[in-house]
Amino acid sequence: MLKRRFIAGATCPKCNAQDTLALVATDDSSYVECVDCGHVQHEPAGESGTPGLIATFDPNVDS
Repeated sequence: MLKRRFIAGATCPKCNAQDTLALVATDDSSYVECVDCGHVQHEPAGESGTPGLIATFDPNVDS
């Protein structure tokens, strides 16, 4: 399934058009595409789409 979400205020690095970039997500990948000029930018290899755990908080522990 293809999902397209527009990125408000983003500017295309190729044609410099504003509000034309969309994050396109398929079942197995995602990329950013300019709807004006067709420029496509893929996520760099090795980075996952879900962020890792940065920290945990325990209110019962004093630091």
